[in-house]
Amino acid sequence: MEVEPMGEEQARIVRLLDCGLEHYLNSSYAPGSIIRYIPTIAAGENEAKG
Repeated sequence: MEVEPMGEEQARIVRLLDCGLEHYLNSSYAPGSIIRYIPTIAAGENEAKG
């Protein structure tokens, strides 16, 4: 899912990238829909590389 952050804990869906057909047909995931969005850092992303 590609989203555009809008502010604290909200984002607008831009497009679905790779998901099951049931998600494409779900109007809750339609482009332009507003969703709750809380960014997180995946394990290992914060570690220094080298």
